[in-house]
Formats: sequence, structure tokens, C-alpha cells
Amino acid sequence: MRLNPGLTCRFSALAGLLLSTMPALGQLSPSSRVSLVTLYPGNAVYSLWGHSAIHIEDPDLGIDISFNYGTFDFGHPVSFLARFAYGKLDYMLSLQDYRQWVDYSWYVQQRAVIVQHLDLSLAEKDSLYTFLMWNALPENRVYRYDFLYDNCATRIRDALERVLGEPLAGNEPSELTYRQMVTPYARQHSLVDLAMNLGMGQPADDIPTRRDRTFLPLDLAEIAAESVKPDGNLLVQRTDTLYGDPTPPSTRTSLPWTAGLLWLALIWGFVRTVMDFKNPRRRLTDLILFSVVGAAGLLLSFLGFISLHTVTWPNLHLMWAWPTHLAIIWVRSHWVRFYWWVSFLGATVFLAGLPFWTQGVQATIIPLALLLGVRSLALGLVPRTGFEPVLPA
Repeated sequence: MRLNPGLTCRFSALAGLLLSTMPALGQLSPSSRVSLVTLYPGNAVYSLWGHSAIHIEDPDLGIDISFNYGTFDFGHPVSFLARFAYGKLDYMLSLQDYRQWVDYSWYVQQRAVIVQHLDLSLAEKDSLYTFLMWNALPENRVYRYDFLYDNCATRIRDALERVLGEPLAGNEPSELTYRQMVTPYARQHSLVDLAMNLGMGQPADDIPTRRDRTFLPLDLAEIAAESVKPDGNLLVQRTDTLYGDPTPPSTRTSLPWTAGLLWLALIWGFVRTVMDFKNPRRRLTDLILFSVVGAAGLLLSFLGFISLHTVTWPNLHLMWAWPTHLAIIWVRSHWVRFYWWVSFLGATVFLAGLPFWTQGVQATIIPLALLLGVRSLALGLVPRTGFEPVLPA
């Protein structure tokens, strides 16, 4: 959720005021209620995986607050993208007017909203409220966001576990990997889906425990509904659909447009390779192909070797997406043919090892790796003259 600086400042001041008066107020009243609120996926990229928040209401004390760990300062798009790529995204806990927040989520963002009313004792509610108010203070509210391990849903899970004194779920392994869990959410955004699967390395193919599944808000809601408190009662008393039709994401049933485009490009690659044997030419299209793949390799190298992300290394896509492609396409030398043979070998080993790699590979990526291997073979095999190997005369 994008941050409204003025609104957040006002609510941060409210948090300080309320916390400072807690001794005078005493604990929450018996009429207080605590709910887990789940927003279903929206259309904006940052909202594709849903959102979680805690709602605390106490009519006797005039409290009606949403505690939201998912706010961030978008700032300038360039600086935001740079921070995102480097893995230095600072999110924060903010306090928001509950009714305004859920109304905005539905009427403006068109996101379904469900509310799970939690069965907590007065002492547990008071403990949760005190902790959240302390956590919302300016010196405590900021944390380093991590998509899989530390986000708006895991922070709420941790807060609830702190109050309950035990985990919401056990450590039994899930049926799906992290990658398999997050991919369905991007099914309508083909470029996001492709970029995400290219950027995530082998850690994304670890199998999370049932407790770890709570990094996804919809899974947190599901696990909370099944959670049993130490006293034997269910944690969730009742679930209400506040707005919309809460439909979970499903796997893709149709071919994404990116896959269709890449398969067409692969067919072009085969045709051009056959033509090269009859009439070798320097091709502008090869320049485009290897520039795009080289740029992708440069980004993957940055994510793997430099960024703070924990899920981007090791990444087997660097076996064929080499950043050196960006430079080698400008080199005039006979040894460049040897480079293309090595490039062909890298793509071949990657594709031949698909049944054995521990890293999941999206089907959309396969024609791109095949295309790069085919054109690398052509550039290494077919003799050329002049400015090697791809610029037009």
C-alpha cells in the first residue's frame, strides 16, 4: 500500500499520544474487538499478492484503528525501482482510520475484503494493542521488507504468536514451493510473471513449512481460520465478507502472450539460421536479441551478487543469460566465434539439465533460451567477414 505521508504523520502522532496515555486509560474495555482483515489481490503490481492488517475496535474508548504493516514511501519512480532492485525497501507500520481504509480498498481499488473476528481474551487483546502501539512509534515502525520472509502478513503472524504464546501453525512441509505459491497471483500480468520467474533463484524453490506459508495474506487467513488456541478454542470466531467476491488466484489455463511471442521468435531464429548457411549476413535482429539477453544477464548478476535480496542467488538462468553479450557484439576479432560456441554450450547444458535442476524454470523462458542457443550456434558456425558478428552493413 502506497504511503500517504501526511496521513501517516497524523496517525504516528496519534500512536504516541495514545501510548503515552495508556496508564491513565488502563486496559481495553470488555467491549473491545480484534479482527484480522485480508484484502484480496488488486490490479497494481504491488497489490497482486493481497494484504493483511489488524483491526482493533473499542467503542467505549473511541478506538477504531487499522494497524497496517504494508505502507511504504513510493517517492520518485526511478529511486523506488533502484531501492527495489537493491533490496533496500523500508516498509512501516502505520495507523489508519479503519472505515476509510476498507472503503478505499473496495470503492477505489476494487479489492474484496474479508474480516476474521478473533477469539482473544481481554488480557490478550490488551497485550496485542499495547505491542502494536509501541511498534507504531516513529523509532520502531520501520522494518526492512522481504517478500518471502518479512512482510505485512508475517509481521501480523509474529504479533499474534507473541500474544498467544505459541505458533499459529506447525513446521510440517507444504505441498508447493515458494515459487509455485506466488506464480498464480501474476497470471494476468505476463511480463511481471516472466520477470519474477527469471529473477528468483533456487531459494524460491525451497518448500516452506505450513507456518512459513503465512507470508501470503490469503494463506495467513486460511491458517488463522484453522488455528486452535492453547485453551482449545478456534482463534477465529467468525468470518465476514465485507466487500466483493473473495476468489483465490488460480493457475493459468491459457498461453500467456509473452510465451506466444517468444515461440514465434524461436521459429524466426530457426528460419534465419537456415538462411545463414546459404547467405551469411550480419543481422540487426541478432543485435537486438543479444542486447536484450545481455541486459537481462546484467540485472540477474546485480540481483545475485550485489543486491540484498535473499531469494535471487544462486540463479541458473545465468548459464545462458550472460551480461558479456552486451560487450561482445561490438568486438572485431576472429576469436569471437569461439565465444559463440561457448555461449551455445551454456544454453545447451541449461536446457539439457531442465529435468534435473533444483531450480524451477517457467515454460515461457524455454523458447528464449532455445533461441539464444540457436543464434549462438549460427554465429559460431557460419563464417562471416567484416564487423563481427551482427551489425548491418
